[in-house]
Amino acid sequence: MLRDLWGNVCKQYAGITTNFTVWRISPEMLDEIERLALNGSPTAQSIEKEFRAFVNAITLQNFAAIAQAYEVYCEGVACVLLDKQGIKFKRTPGTGGHKQQRPDLECELDGIRFFVEVKALEVQGGKYHHQGIMNEALEIQADLDERAKEPGVHVGGALELSGFKVGATRADRIESLIEKIENNAKFDQLTYGPTVLMVMLGRLPSDADGPYALVPAYMDETSYSPNVLSGELWHVGFGQPGNLILDWVEFEGAKAIDRLLSKEGVLHSRPYLVGVAFVSQDIRDEHKVLGLCRSVPDFTPIDVSMRIPDDHAQYIMTGVCDAVNDELNSEGYRFIRRMPKERTNALIPLADESKSKVSAIYRLLHSFWTWVAATVRGWLSKH
Repeated sequence: MLRDLWGNVCKQYAGITTNFTVWRISPEMLDEIERLALNGSPTAQSIEKEFRAFVNAITLQNFAAIAQAYEVYCEGVACVLLDKQGIKFKRTPGTGGHKQQRPDLECELDGIRFFVEVKALEVQGGKYHHQGIMNEALEIQADLDERAKEPGVHVGGALELSGFKVGATRADRIESLIEKIENNAKFDQLTYGPTVLMVMLGRLPSDADGPYALVPAYMDETSYSPNVLSGELWHVGFGQPGNLILDWVEFEGAKAIDRLLSKEGVLHSRPYLVGVAFVSQDIRDEHKVLGLCRSVPDFTPIDVSMRIPDDHAQYIMTGVCDAVNDELNSEGYRFIRRMPKERTNALIPLADESKSKVSAIYRLLHSFWTWVAATVRGWLSKH
């Protein structure tokens, strides 16, 4: 089984160090890929074979083999997510032939033919970032082993696992995603036919794990005071140089302004895309597909024989994704605007009948804890 094969790789690192890419491959998703292969999908069977070959070449610091295994894994994830949506898929015929680059998958939804190009984004800093995480994890483990020689309970130090550089702000993350997508997305691949660019965010987890990332700005009340934040994914798709980016307030009275955006969003520079589907992966390894598309795409660079009607773009994105929005924020009203105290990547429509009850309870709890916090601060100021 793929799960057991990958478990052997994980054992190489157990009790020694941590590899971020290895940590982001989900055993449950490997089971799903294997299920597709056993059910007779030629594409899944091919992916399983390639994944096994790359995994067998992995050593402790063979970052190239790990990266190759992860890229193939992400293609398998795309197949699983498409299959769950009832979308037919196969590898695009002729890929790599005649020096022509083509998208990864040819798909069909209700008779509409389109393509999917899968991009597994690397962490900021590439192998140097991976090496830094591994070195830090090794030092923490060595320190814990040394202290474990003495009697008592010993706890290791905290290890920060992030694909972004330490201290990256919201604007930094947005611009990093734009830059990585632009560097990886090739014009020939994306104009071969009507194409959905599927971006895997497994190694770049951020505040993108909810539908609120698809709106220009939203209210988040998960901290002691409400924050108005800029939606990261919306600005990755539709941001313009000069857009004001709002980030977390570090303390009461601090400014919420991060800085002005300096890069243009992907769907402004590439209007010929059907859309961009961001695949987020939370700490529980649950995957959500959050999409953006233009209200009116420009398929001019695509051969006339391959083009689809403009209105088919949103239909395709709705079929591929769990939630979709556009540059006009036409669908923003569907998503929750007031965040619950416990963050969630669940897609909760505003029309949910139970929402009013949940909101009332939440407001009551929020008022209570605000009073408690104010009382404690007042007591501390007097003592």
